[in-house]
Amino acid sequence: MSAMADKSFAERIIHELDSREWNQARLAQKAGLSRTAIGDVLSGRRQPGVKLLKGIAQAFNIPLPEVMSWVDEIADQAPDFLDDQILGEAKDMTEQEKRSLLAFIRSTKQMRAPAPEEGSMSVSKFSKVKK
Repeated sequence: MSAMADKSFAERIIHELDSREWNQARLAQKAGLSRTAIGDVLSGRRQPGVKLLKGIAQAFNIPLPEVMSWVDEIADQAPDFLDDQILGEAKDMTEQEKRSLLAFIRSTKQMRAPAPEEGSMSVSKFSKVKK
């Protein structure tokens, strides 16, 4: 992981802290996180996880997708970052939650399949024509 990616994320957090005149302890309190977790992420000793991102979004009253976009550079620099995050979250899931997640992943992958070219005929098991 590059130091630039960490710094970019940290700079965004620091900018938000400065604009509110908050310190890291206040952010930790508002986010429901430990001061150590905030410090570790800002120093680059730890990658931000979903719980931390949710807490920061809530504390700053910024939509979660926007806060998550702040770590896009980290994900771009470390391709396994998102895989690690997904696997980390899945460890604490129930068996039923894991099955639901797997079904969601499969349906999402099917949605990205290319559409048939215009004018081509596509036969589906769901498109039987009655005569």
